[in-house]
Amino acid sequence: MGVNLLPHWQSGADIDRSGPLLWQLDLYPRLQRHYPKPIPYATEVAMEGKWKLLSRDAVPLELFDLEADIVEGVNQLDNQPEVAARLARSVRSFLDEPRDSSGSVRKRPARK
Repeated sequence: MGVNLLPHWQSGADIDRSGPLLWQLDLYPRLQRHYPKPIPYATEVAMEGKWKLLSRDAVPLELFDLEADIVEGVNQLDNQPEVAARLARSVRSFLDEPRDSSGSVRKRPARK
């Protein structure tokens, strides 16, 4: 599964990079870009090693080899279907995990 960054943010704990790094895009309308998005546009990202997958609902849209293509100009989706499928499975698992969707913001304790 993906990497939970919360312990790192809360206490500075080391980050476990044994699995893919996963995140969602455009979850909050207030933070979305206000220019037209490509269709279909990605709503999730999975990064592992040199690979970066962009997907929507865990369906791969683009796959980049960041070692060879740092500007993400060459989509490797057709050339590396097994990599895309593996990362898409990780995204699907990530999306299926229960999560707090209340939208509430917890206040931090006052600093002393």
